[in-house]
Amino acid sequence: MPQINLYFNPGMQRFLSLHKSIPKSPSSFLNKAALPNTKSLYNFKAPSFSVEHKPRGETSPYNLKNGDVLSGFKVVKTEEIPLYSMKAFLLEHEKTKAKYLHLHTPDSNNCFAVLLRTTPNNDKGTAHILEHIVLCGSEKYPVRDPFFNMLKRSLNTYMNAWTGNDFTCYPFATQNEKDFKNLLDVYLQAVYKPLINHNDFLQEGWRYDFQKEGDANSDVLVKGIVYNEMKGVMQSPDNLFLETLQKNMYKDSPYHYCSGGLPSAIPKLSYDELKQFYKRFYHPSNSHFYSYGDLDFRQHLKYIEENYLKDIEHLDPKTELPLQEKYKEPVTIYAKCPPDAVAIDPERQTKLGISFLCNNVMEDPITSFSMQLLSYMLFETPNSPFYKALIESGIASGYCPGHGYDMSMKQGTLTVGVRNIGNSQEEIDEIEKIIIETLETVAKEGFSKDFIESALHQTEITAKLPKSDSGLTLLQNLLSFMNHNGDPLSVLQINESLGEIRKRIANGGYFEGLVKKYLLDNTHKVKLIMNPDGKIVQEEVTKEKEMFQNIQKELSADQKSKIVKQNKDLKESQESKHDINILPTLGLEDIPKSVNATHFNIKEIRGIPVYYTDQPTNGIVTLRFKINLQHSPLYFKPFLRLFTRFFPKLGTANHKHDEFSQLLDLYTYNFEVEHIAYT
Repeated sequence: MPQINLYFNPGMQRFLSLHKSIPKSPSSFLNKAALPNTKSLYNFKAPSFSVEHKPRGETSPYNLKNGDVLSGFKVVKTEEIPLYSMKAFLLEHEKTKAKYLHLHTPDSNNCFAVLLRTTPNNDKGTAHILEHIVLCGSEKYPVRDPFFNMLKRSLNTYMNAWTGNDFTCYPFATQNEKDFKNLLDVYLQAVYKPLINHNDFLQEGWRYDFQKEGDANSDVLVKGIVYNEMKGVMQSPDNLFLETLQKNMYKDSPYHYCSGGLPSAIPKLSYDELKQFYKRFYHPSNSHFYSYGDLDFRQHLKYIEENYLKDIEHLDPKTELPLQEKYKEPVTIYAKCPPDAVAIDPERQTKLGISFLCNNVMEDPITSFSMQLLSYMLFETPNSPFYKALIESGIASGYCPGHGYDMSMKQGTLTVGVRNIGNSQEEIDEIEKIIIETLETVAKEGFSKDFIESALHQTEITAKLPKSDSGLTLLQNLLSFMNHNGDPLSVLQINESLGEIRKRIANGGYFEGLVKKYLLDNTHKVKLIMNPDGKIVQEEVTKEKEMFQNIQKELSADQKSKIVKQNKDLKESQESKHDINILPTLGLEDIPKSVNATHFNIKEIRGIPVYYTDQPTNGIVTLRFKINLQHSPLYFKPFLRLFTRFFPKLGTANHKHDEFSQLLDLYTYNFEVEHIAYT
């Protein structure tokens, strides 16, 4: 029994689901008679929700003010965030100067993270390898892979670790209070009391081995989890494009280096160098703690202080990132990449990207927010100037990797470009001319009032929309500001930021000025042309083979014996049994016997059953129409998946596709059509 679901968010505080069988006549498919008059839905009165900031299980809300000291942490700032129905608490540890941000909200899916600024100074991937190694055992839990073993002993909704361009982050999320305490224990042990064994360095980072196990006369090669991972990453044309662009955007900055590690540089990393990196960057003074949810964060503070911080003194790790000085002249780079094995047109695989170094993200969050809006309007809708000039026109099939505004680093960048074009210089020059002319037109004429309003609406509703992983989503949004000692709460002040942007727009020429300042008049511009080369993979293989041969020639008999012994010891370590029962776990008594069910009310409108439920959704309704297609004609059913993909983009009898798209952006969010087949 096939059915189609239509979803959109028209802006009320309710979830509605309408069920309708499609008429047997195919001519009536999705016509006005098939659906209810949705105006009558607005007769429902949306309830208002208020939030008391009480921790789970407590009868009284938090009563904290600036200057209060909790377990060695001093309250620096408290702030209500009405848009997210939450209250924020910023604290600083008095001795170590570690920062702590807690976002209290009724959400039971609690999140926690430790964030460390880990700035690279080479391409050896030290931060990435260290992220792997600290999860290989700690003083309290000296077992192999405690991280992965906890996946089987936990009710977590998320467990991971992230290595970014200038940070390492260890986040987890769970709804269970006991599970939260267990994971907190395991994570903090991993970050602040890891074993960092040499065998783990050999396993996770890199090591020499021989083609034939134990045979020192066979060919030498390099193994290691991160080494092999990055070999795979760097074989992707898109990843190579992004890495090449970043290296040339930041020639005098730590961002010039690949934090994940380049395969050619990873084998240059020593075990001692890794330990020194840990000692410098994993100090509590270089830490930011983050928690989100309804659990009492005062207990988190107490645990962190008593077990990790009370005996630690402040240490300046000197991890501040310098700003990249602006180039005085544009830079052009030609690079090669492996061809795409599944390219639609093998002769058109060239990528072109033009990237601009823009603003200091921390210095002016409003400008950064405005650049995000500008990027959305330039690229992301059928009415966007670059979509019309580059994609709709048929010049290219899509934008280049990393297009748009990126504020994940200390200085924001905006990239314009295309993929799947020809490699002739004439075509590339013509596309660059179109890009510049498009920017000049925007700088001169700006955007229409309705288009700007639709972008503002999408930004506001995206921020308000509840998510199942809100704690992690907010962490990702705040991460850069936390990492560089900016004001993370400024990111949450969506209404205030939009209000300020509206004032700037009202003064005239706001977005036009941004285009002129950060794009047209910006001399820090890097143009990257990346062409496919069918020989590059074989050249890399040959280069690697020659490197291994040179290494083998230089190895003495004693060194070869040491390599054989190292790999033998590693294998024995990997095969040894560990008592994973020392890891914390949950008992049946820790798991609630009941779950909170969502109650739906039912009401009929024009004979159609409507299911609705009132939830604290920040004033947003999700409206879903379920249409039974059991009696639709057989010839139509093979095309249902294609139909659902294109339906939201087709336009209507009264509005062309681009006009309809703008109306959707102006009044709704996330209009989707989904086909489900039941048997």
